[in-house]
Amino acid sequence: MSNNFKTSTMRFLNLYVFLIIIQITFFACDSSKTSDKNLENPSISIADLKKGFKNPEIQYRPETWFHLNGNNISKEGLTLDLEAIKEAGLQGIHLFNKAGRPFPNVKPIEILSPEWEDMIRHAADECKRLGLKFTMQNCPGWSMTGGPWVPVEEAQREVVETVYRVEGGKTFNEVLQLDSLYHTPDYNYKDIQLLAFPTPKDDDLAPLNPSKIETNNSLVPWQDIFNPNSKIIVTRTTTRLDKPLEYYRNHGISKVDEVNTWVKTTFDKPVTLRTIKFPQLRHIIMGTQYPRIDLAIKVEALLNGKLMEVATVNLPDANWNDRRKHVTLAIPETTSNTFVFTFEGNHAIAPEFIRLSSSAKLHNHEAKAAKVLRRLEKNVQYDYAENTIIKANTIINLTDKMTSNGRLTWEVPEGNWTIVRFGHINMRLTNKPAVPEATGWESSKLDKIAIENHLRNGMIGNLIKDGGPIGDGKLHGLLIDSWESHVPTWTMNSEDMFKEFEQRRGYSMKTYLPATMGYIVESTEVTTKFLRDLRHTMDEVFIDNFFKHFATVAHDMGAEVYTEGAGGEVLPIDPCAIMALATSP
Repeated sequence: MSNNFKTSTMRFLNLYVFLIIIQITFFACDSSKTSDKNLENPSISIADLKKGFKNPEIQYRPETWFHLNGNNISKEGLTLDLEAIKEAGLQGIHLFNKAGRPFPNVKPIEILSPEWEDMIRHAADECKRLGLKFTMQNCPGWSMTGGPWVPVEEAQREVVETVYRVEGGKTFNEVLQLDSLYHTPDYNYKDIQLLAFPTPKDDDLAPLNPSKIETNNSLVPWQDIFNPNSKIIVTRTTTRLDKPLEYYRNHGISKVDEVNTWVKTTFDKPVTLRTIKFPQLRHIIMGTQYPRIDLAIKVEALLNGKLMEVATVNLPDANWNDRRKHVTLAIPETTSNTFVFTFEGNHAIAPEFIRLSSSAKLHNHEAKAAKVLRRLEKNVQYDYAENTIIKANTIINLTDKMTSNGRLTWEVPEGNWTIVRFGHINMRLTNKPAVPEATGWESSKLDKIAIENHLRNGMIGNLIKDGGPIGDGKLHGLLIDSWESHVPTWTMNSEDMFKEFEQRRGYSMKTYLPATMGYIVESTEVTTKFLRDLRHTMDEVFIDNFFKHFATVAHDMGAEVYTEGAGGEVLPIDPCAIMALATSP
């Protein structure tokens, strides 16, 4: 059997057993309302159930994944594999075209070329001849909805913030500089809003750097980890100090002779601690214990000569693809020159930075702002001092005072001010794993037009056109496979997310944008409510503009919809709502 063939049957066998159990349960539940005569003659007998289980009808048989590996495709191989699938008693295939290594003495087929289309036509025709259903992943690779036909303007977007500090009582007339990368075509930066507010107390301070560190675990490079000036190198899979630390990376912060690791940090003078920041969770957990993370940090402070517990905060449970957002843990505002951190629990972690900060931020705000899927830790609520909170009526919208090239002209009121330039960029994520000629931007998941253009103007639209390789009713289904494209946070058009929010929640979100950065706006209660409304809105927009519209376009093409789970796994939305839109979840 060739490398084209890959089966996965357990899911379908489980479904068949589930259907049998449902039938048996139905009869059992209904029996109290029926006569003995009906019990003697049920509509389906146990013998029929046994027979159906051993030799299920075709509609209950599994379908199989069918991966074309790289450019290694031949009509002869396709026919042999499909005939083997038919002989095995399966009812259909889900065709993928993924990246793969070259095979010796095999002529490579350029993906998306006329020669490749002829191979797809052959596979679809053979499925029709053999009575197999032909379903296709909607793009090259198995993740997710993208390809070289997706323009950068229709790619997945995420919010970025650039922060500026200015002194009041004078005229500000400068260009608000952005990260130089944002000016490149791939990032495709667009402005959202420009807001200013009085700088909350201690928000402009640098991270705290202890002058002395004591610990029961000297194998951890604490000095480097706590030093905000340490050089950090960030890749897709790691956040690392720029030095060899293999022992630490293999062992992490773990128990020492069955005793929890603790570290005592001392400062030259009293400092106020409000938040502790860690790298992305997938970059610090050891092994495969995600999504459940059994680790809490107990924070103690030296107060009036005694070591007192301030708080114990959990690292929030995460997801397997939590690689893009830091983790902010909040504690009650505490002033001391000595803090002790004890790492409690059964899991080790290996963070290569820990930032101690005087800035007041909402606990776990990255998850609460729907930027990443993590346990929300709703029970962690603190009262914040008034001078650390942004009052909504002090937030000034400066958007109309900034030119298209970023020059702001503003008569700054007295005091210290924070200016935030909110924008959105292409997340620079691509469909994968696909060969280079079939790789392009992931389409936006928050805009109907993006997914419609992806389906109608991309690979599927080209294949399904009249006379096309899978046209004329050959296509049974379209598949949305693995969601590995992280969490988009904005629409293609800067104003569209504002419109979605206001239409669904009944008020404007513009004033509350600083809350998406963790700032407390008005009060903890108001901020928490806004972020709950934001998550609710994001949930609905993902469902309506991506999953539901994908199904609408697919059905218009005559195709059923198959989808893998994403909500509750990597995406902060309702998983049941996704499954409800699929013909076959």
